[in-house]
Amino acid sequence: MLTRLDISLNMNNKNTYDANMGSILHGFLMENISKEFSKEMHRNQLHSYSQYIIKYGEQLIWTINTLDSDAKNEIITGICTLDSVSLKHREENIIIEKKEIKSITYDQLFEKFYIKRQAKSIKFKFITPTSFKCKGEYMIYPTVRLIFQSLMNKFNDFSKDIGVSCDEFLPLLEEVLILKNYNLRSNTFSLEGIRVPSFCGELEYFINAPQHIINMVHMLAEFGTYSGVGIKTSMGMGGIKVTH
Repeated sequence: MLTRLDISLNMNNKNTYDANMGSILHGFLMENISKEFSKEMHRNQLHSYSQYIIKYGEQLIWTINTLDSDAKNEIITGICTLDSVSLKHREENIIIEKKEIKSITYDQLFEKFYIKRQAKSIKFKFITPTSFKCKGEYMIYPTVRLIFQSLMNKFNDFSKDIGVSCDEFLPLLEEVLILKNYNLRSNTFSLEGIRVPSFCGELEYFINAPQHIINMVHMLAEFGTYSGVGIKTSMGMGGIKVTH
């Protein structure tokens, strides 16, 4: 099951809150889950959750996504009982104003985006700093391979009954996904004193492929709104929105 929790936070009349708070909020999450689950997360290369924070005008929204029921029960269920977020490093207490939660099963995701006919174009919006890593180097340009390899690895790890062959599907996507438009800018993400090279912005693709391939692209992209894309998605990086 995929679950999203959107938390509206009181900005305390400050304008210093931004996506770089993600690593601090990750620390808060770790303080509010069981030690056993925390140890399991540190052992796993792919995490069963993502989170990021972003400002929409005067609103500060913290989004927490979980990719299976265990993560939902450990993370979201506990956070839903809280009235505030304590940032020990900043000695601040942020009031929670509103919580919104929604869930979708992997079968429902499959039925909604793979079974039903989807459009031949798709737009990705990278709303928090995003980066990839290849052979030890940061990659700050989002190629088709980097985006969908990240999505497929996570999808195959958590979807259980539905899988996508990376070896077969990735080369095909590199041929059929045609870049229509883009608006990207480079930036950095602050992580424990390190500035991680990254980017934000938008990409729009035309999918020149049979309908079942088009539908698969849309399904994986929608999954990405929960899993995040690229590295450090548990720390606040790689948050995306998709226009289908």
